[in-house]
Amino acid sequence: MKKIARLKTAKKSSRLPLSSVFQIRETCLFRVEDSCRITIMNLEDEEVYSILGIAAYIWCLLDGKHTIEEAINKCQKDFKISDPAYSERAMEFLEDIFEKNLVKEIKKKSRESSADLTKRLNKSLLDMDISKIKKLRRQDMKARMAYQVAGATSS
Repeated sequence: MKKIARLKTAKKSSRLPLSSVFQIRETCLFRVEDSCRITIMNLEDEEVYSILGIAAYIWCLLDGKHTIEEAINKCQKDFKISDPAYSERAMEFLEDIFEKNLVKEIKKKSRESSADLTKRLNKSLLDMDISKIKKLRRQDMKARMAYQVAGATSS
């Protein structure tokens, strides 16, 4: 059984963007041995790996929802890590499992600010045809009136 980097030594450069989102490959089987150890088998090359401690916690966050940055920050918060070199060591672990083909990048999470999102939504609303908005309002008013009439007759 091979051990993957245990977050000990740090590489100076990282090629994975912090906005990357990863997911465990379908060709990987894994078993949680206990709260701090996971055994992984890559079915493509039949290699077996063991990850321990915080690396196992990071592995569990590779669910296709968390960015690298979010996973690292969550670990730092949950384990109260204040070591400034931790992020670099965590990146080394992520690069290692990426190179070993245990995870795949599925998308890059958009970092659209709430102000930009509001502007975009407002623009799309303005672009709607005014007659469609009026029609929707009429339908809403009819539904409310029918509800009120039904409520009054059932009393």
